[in-house]
Amino acid sequence: MTLTPANGWIGGTGPRDALALAPAWDYATDGYIDADLVVADDRLLVASWDGVLHALNDRGEPLWQRTLGDTLDATPALGQGRVYLQTWSREVYALDAATGKTRWRFDYSPSQADDHRQGSLLPIGAMVLVPAWNGTLFALDAATGDRLWSHAAGQPLRAQPAADAEQIYLASGDGQLTVLGHDGALRWQVQLGAPLLRAPLLTPHGVVVVSREGRVAAYATTGAPLWERQLDELCYYGAAVYDSGAIYLATAGNGLWKLAADSGEPVWRVALDGPSYASPLLRDGRIYIGDNSGSLQVFGADSGDRLAQ
Repeated sequence: MTLTPANGWIGGTGPRDALALAPAWDYATDGYIDADLVVADDRLLVASWDGVLHALNDRGEPLWQRTLGDTLDATPALGQGRVYLQTWSREVYALDAATGKTRWRFDYSPSQADDHRQGSLLPIGAMVLVPAWNGTLFALDAATGDRLWSHAAGQPLRAQPAADAEQIYLASGDGQLTVLGHDGALRWQVQLGAPLLRAPLLTPHGVVVVSREGRVAAYATTGAPLWERQLDELCYYGAAVYDSGAIYLATAGNGLWKLAADSGEPVWRVALDGPSYASPLLRDGRIYIGDNSGSLQVFGADSGDRLAQ
């Protein structure tokens, strides 16, 4: 989430407006923040390597904190008044979104793949999906944490699953895209030959996955291949995003790309100041992206012109 000094949450009137970035407030945790920030109603959720989930208001003032005892680097997920997240101790929590109190807890077994980084959970109706380091996707009852089903999909699972009304799409660190029904039954699989560290992206043109080696591939929901594009740049954890017929993704090769979603053809590429492991944020025709040099840049989504830094 990006803040402006004028009114708290991000806003704007057009992609080519003059844009000045200035600090509105700051808040210090005691650890790295790898997870995406999450806006929930009137609060901002921040998961940190200090093992604490922080809930702030739009002035950066703490509303509550919940210490969970080990590193948090997966983005919290929200559903039905609960916050779902997992820790490096392989503990899965459902917390009350208003107070941070525990609703239920679930844990899973260790594996040789236990390491930075973890995938975010995904609530779907009455269940929540847990991608585990050990390669298992767990489906839990969202209200109680009871195990409904599980599927072994290849170690490690580092990305949040994606889902539509019929299927669940799961990217694995062993390079496999696995597609399941909502009952956990296998529908189809495809092997891309390199780790898949980013969440699958669902678009009107198909499901898109990005390998660590920069291969972007699109498939129909039946598994039929549609197109692929080789970026020749390493791609780590930041998700690709879809908007108005285009796919936007940042790379560890200092690139921010815009691709046509129906063909994978590049529309433009702009150079960042450093490698980026982040997910672009799109608002009002602008793209906000941070990189490992510490630079936050804003680009026009249509033109790729840099609007602010």
